[in-house]
Amino acid sequence: MVAISLVRSSNEFLRNLPRHLSSPTAVFIGATQGIGLATLRQLAIHTVTPTCYIVGRSEARVQEIIGELKQLNARGTYVFVKGEVALLESVDECCGNIKGMLGEGKGLDLLYMSQGYLSFGGRNETKEGIDTLMALRYYSRLRFVYNLLPILSLAPNPHVVSVMAGGKENTINEDDLDLKHNYGVLACAHHGTTMGSLAFEYLARQNPAVAFVHNYPGYVKTNIFQSGFSWPVASLYRYVIQPLIYFFEIPFADVGDRQLFHATSARYPPLSASSKPEAQGAPLPQAVPVAEGIDGKKGSGAYLATKDSDVAPSGTGKLMTDYRERGVPEKVWKHTLEMFEKVRGGLSSMELSDPATSQASSSPNDATSRRKSGRVKQKPVLLQTDPNISMVPNGSGKRKRTPDVREDDVDDIESDETDPDQNDEDPDEEELKEKRRKSRSKKTSAKPAAKKAKTTVPRTTSLPVRSAVNGVKKAPKSRRPRAVPNTVVDDNETGLFSEVFSHGHTVVAVASEWIARYDQHNANAMTEIVNFVLKCTGCDAQVNVHDIEDPDNAASKLEDLQEEYQSKIITDYPLVSRARGHTSFRSTMTSFFESLIQAAHAAGLLYTDLALIENIEVWVTTMSSSSIRPFRHTATVIALAMQSALCSVYSDLADSTANTLRQKEGEQKKKTVNKQRVADLQNKVNEGERRTGLVDTMLENIFNAVYVHRYRDVDPKIRLDCVTALGDWISTAPDKFFTAQYLRYLGWVLSDTSAPTRSEVVKQLSKLYKRNEDIGRLHGFTERFRPRFVEMAMRDAEPGIRAAAVGMLDLVRETGLLEPDDIDNIGRLIFDSEPRMRKAVASFFAENINDLFDSVVEELGGDEGMAEAVGEDDPDDPDVPRRSWLRFKCLAEVLQLYSSGDEEEAAEREIQRASFVAGGAPEVNSRFALAAQAVYPGLPDIKDWESLAGYLLYDNSAVAVNGEGGKSPEYLFRERCQLNEFEQTLLLEILNESVKQRLLEAVQSETDKKGKKTKVRIDESREVQENTALRLAE
Repeated sequence: MVAISLVRSSNEFLRNLPRHLSSPTAVFIGATQGIGLATLRQLAIHTVTPTCYIVGRSEARVQEIIGELKQLNARGTYVFVKGEVALLESVDECCGNIKGMLGEGKGLDLLYMSQGYLSFGGRNETKEGIDTLMALRYYSRLRFVYNLLPILSLAPNPHVVSVMAGGKENTINEDDLDLKHNYGVLACAHHGTTMGSLAFEYLARQNPAVAFVHNYPGYVKTNIFQSGFSWPVASLYRYVIQPLIYFFEIPFADVGDRQLFHATSARYPPLSASSKPEAQGAPLPQAVPVAEGIDGKKGSGAYLATKDSDVAPSGTGKLMTDYRERGVPEKVWKHTLEMFEKVRGGLSSMELSDPATSQASSSPNDATSRRKSGRVKQKPVLLQTDPNISMVPNGSGKRKRTPDVREDDVDDIESDETDPDQNDEDPDEEELKEKRRKSRSKKTSAKPAAKKAKTTVPRTTSLPVRSAVNGVKKAPKSRRPRAVPNTVVDDNETGLFSEVFSHGHTVVAVASEWIARYDQHNANAMTEIVNFVLKCTGCDAQVNVHDIEDPDNAASKLEDLQEEYQSKIITDYPLVSRARGHTSFRSTMTSFFESLIQAAHAAGLLYTDLALIENIEVWVTTMSSSSIRPFRHTATVIALAMQSALCSVYSDLADSTANTLRQKEGEQKKKTVNKQRVADLQNKVNEGERRTGLVDTMLENIFNAVYVHRYRDVDPKIRLDCVTALGDWISTAPDKFFTAQYLRYLGWVLSDTSAPTRSEVVKQLSKLYKRNEDIGRLHGFTERFRPRFVEMAMRDAEPGIRAAAVGMLDLVRETGLLEPDDIDNIGRLIFDSEPRMRKAVASFFAENINDLFDSVVEELGGDEGMAEAVGEDDPDDPDVPRRSWLRFKCLAEVLQLYSSGDEEEAAEREIQRASFVAGGAPEVNSRFALAAQAVYPGLPDIKDWESLAGYLLYDNSAVAVNGEGGKSPEYLFRERCQLNEFEQTLLLEILNESVKQRLLEAVQSETDKKGKKTKVRIDESREVQENTALRLAE
């Protein structure tokens, strides 16, 4: 037992400890009342600047708690995260939001979980098929751990604390771990407790840098008993039972102190703490030892804590020892991953490096049955196959989409790790040999192979698409059996796929003909389009008309197709294939779907036959949630292409409607109003608004069904495609997408682990900041993500991304949204060791100089005061005061400011000064010389080295003050231009660099753009060099 006084003394010492203990970052689940809230209060009281993410359902309740916490510790940061923690889908969404708000490279110090309630009813399943009690007691807790382990591992002393019944383990049914068939109240309690302890023991071994504490808090007076019972039972408990056990209650303050002790004390260290001094928790009071873990070993990383902060003996008891020897912890964790896979249909973003992970079986694709986008699960209008049934293009019988769409829904495939088959597209050794052999044979062949006669008739003028395969070649022999990569079009290929990718067909013509076939027989045409999508994934299996007529069965049908696809060995899939002929595959495929949308728009089917888009959407969105990468990637690209085309249609409709409205208003202002024309124009406006509304709904549906799940996909290529597409949508349809609701998705991806994705989002944001007419839309977004912009420019691992981020910040600066500290931090990059960074920041730095120069000019009386002080610059006499001297002074001041506090630079200055005093230039360029090289093209005054030399030679100390002369503009100017010793040395280095650059320019000017030297150029160069030498000698 650890006395409560020792517990409190340990907690009170937290303020004096390192940052991860004095100012921790924590996630609290179940802290809106009871034990979790008591712990949250103690954390706020005993730490300096905590950052707490509070997960809950009611924002009003959490905001009330935040107000209370602010009174306890006003320096803390408390953030509400909305979530329904009984659902794994919501858990994933919460974790994604927390990760996005936390930022890349930031660690999580504490994950605290105390969610739960009591119920004596039967099994009550959530929509995900898990019993609610089991979800709260086990599955949702382990899902939080599973998702957040990567950022927990970044912290020095991370702890996972689960409040339930640690130490009360009991027998579990190993053949029915989720209690699907043997449910009972006691069985549920035993399974949640025992499986939690076994999982923690396993995870502690796999993640030695993280400590896991499963504790039993004892009896604490909360409303969990009352909220879990019916009114009569709750009343009996409140007025009869509770008074009897009053003397056994543990006060809230005590339980909160003990929970904080479990989360921060060195009594419960991670397994690797002994080898990491910085990972130690709060120092232990005397006579309090390091706790024994579940396995009986001291400091083993997973602990069962009692209500007195003691070690529960059950961990080394007969039951747990037997489970440990038989490998039950591993079995429990494997079952957990299988449940995650079954419910969420894919691995989460923070996939553990775990042997059980790779063994998890693929689950059925349940994207349609879940309808995670929030759309009503309603069967689309069935396509008719009976030719005798008349199909009139009438929208009256079509189903409507419901506007109840969850914007913040996020998917399960959101990993920082790379997909295992990401590199499947790389050719193996046999393929490389075959390519070289074909290359040699082409060079030696005398005649080309005979061309195969065309079997199709061109429909219209041909666009530059891939030609059909000519001739049939015998398959090359290989030394070992291996799979052959897919080709775009086989020799005997027929159908829509052949029409799109064969020579002689344009995608516009093919799309128009498909629309005509759809008018004649919509079910057959829809079968064509779905089989086309399947073929684009590299899958040869097909669907039939009956499958199309039952869109609610799309998920199960696609599951069968995926199993068939997986049974074949396929080296790659067309979208990423490097095989010959696949170069234009992506552009042709996306162009077809874009043309299809445009053709449907032109024909009016987009607005009269809503089933057209709805049925395509059902199959494409279901495939976009597949656990198989070729299906998921291809379907996502197709969905993004359709969305891009819809954006163009949306923009055209909006412009057309606005133009018609202006015509109507103009007609109404005429002296003689043509009422019939006004009525016609009004009808046209109404129809335009109706169509715009329908397209807006389509855009919302695809965005919520595909984008919000795929923008954090496990595959970085898919994430990159999503970022590029969203940037295009914002530019194409700004009225729809240029809002904070959509801009935030770009902000969240700024912390992506993939460098190409981060680079692309910076590129897209730079394009948006160049849109001066829409800059007001970016104010809120900039305020929210500005710290991340600066962090990328200063610390990103990729120099190219850092340089691009600086360029973006230069645009942000023009909007006036950068803080002075941010401007100075970016300006200091002029001293960066990377030449590319110095070049990128040169224009930004030059603006810093110009800003300071303008402010000083204002202090001296503006342009009038400057004119009175120095008059007009005389180019023939660089030794008299001039405006450029003030700019040199500003340059020296800024460089001195940015280098202040650097001891290494101070030593370098002494060396440089000694070198100049000795009469020679330094042998090695200093930071200031390198900075001058970078800024030289952007600051014209630096190029005027003669003016700089005159400034350095001028004796400013000789300025005399005679009567009112001390207040004259000339005196004030000269006084402001006086240099201190360091500034003189600094400007001498810049003068040296300016002369070198001038001579270098002269030498380079001898050669023209074609690399040739002419006598005239050489003479001019020599003249410049001689004049420079003469001026220096003077």
